[in-house]
Amino acid sequence: MSVPSHLWLYDNKNALIKGGSGIVVRESSIETQSFNYCVPVPANGNMTYSDEWNSNIIARGDL
Repeated sequence: MSVPSHLWLYDNKNALIKGGSGIVVRESSIETQSFNYCVPVPANGNMTYSDEWNSNIIARGDL
């Protein structure tokens, strides 16, 4: 089993969006089990500068 990470989210008024974690020092955080991201590489294998941003995917631990 993986070690979960903890995520704290804030709304546009800088108020904490409470999660369900009750772990000491991580109260009200959102427990996550996985994090996925993508770094595109050209087909020729050469690394070049790119302004391309891809979505991050975060999976909650209690699903």
